[in-house]
Amino acid sequence: MEFVQNVFPGGNWWRLSSEDVDIGATAKPVTVVRALHKMWELITDDGFLIFSAFTALIVTALSEISIPHYLTASIFFGTK
Repeated sequence: MEFVQNVFPGGNWWRLSSEDVDIGATAKPVTVVRALHKMWELITDDGFLIFSAFTALIVTALSEISIPHYLTASIFFGTK
């Protein structure tokens, strides 16, 4: 029965560390600026990878937008 209590929300399984941390009085409110700053701290080591991924997404999106134009242009090229 103890295993089931640990697995449900609020149990020990959901804690990231084994330490008991009291964050009640010291917790700061979450704002958009603070959340973005924390996310930036987490991805700074992988900046090149993130930049490469966004570049690949932009190239893919531009390719998907332009494919129908070039496909129809190649089909109807001889009819003009």
